[in-house]
Amino acid sequence: MTNTQKFLPIAKLVQIARDGPAQGLPQQSYQSIPLPYRSGSNMFVVFMFCGCRPSPQGRLLLPPGYIAWIDASTGVLQELRAVTQDVFGIQHDPNQFLGMYSGPENILPGDVRAYTEHFYNIYDNLLALYFTEQSSHKAGQDVKEFRRLFGLLAEPILEPYYRTIGKAFFDWIGVR
Repeated sequence: MTNTQKFLPIAKLVQIARDGPAQGLPQQSYQSIPLPYRSGSNMFVVFMFCGCRPSPQGRLLLPPGYIAWIDASTGVLQELRAVTQDVFGIQHDPNQFLGMYSGPENILPGDVRAYTEHFYNIYDNLLALYFTEQSSHKAGQDVKEFRRLFGLLAEPILEPYYRTIGKAFFDWIGVR
């Protein structure tokens, strides 16, 4: 599948979030994998930011405390907002750690970058279809590969939050 998007590459949007909104947050903040979000004709990539505490085993993550909406076409930050658990419909003490995240399981540390780059390439193809409201069936193999890579790279302890923010996208690719 060729990438005919008129949206910034996901890798660029990740970097924009890291260089922009993440810089204004507490130093010990963790940036999630981005999620596409449509609001009318506006196309955004949404990032959740969690408080974290480094440990020898990985990072202890708090529930997301901030959400950033970045315009997928321009890379402009539209909004950075502090959020409570009510936004997600999840009952969890915001000061209690969700758990430990030690990085992707079943991937050698030296291979994480290659997996991430491949994931971003697949993501770019899917975003072009999703944002232009085309059927995910056109993506076929990319949808399968996205599901596999998201399962490998996403933080399991953040899954309920991803499912809430990215519900429309996950429904579109057939993940419920």
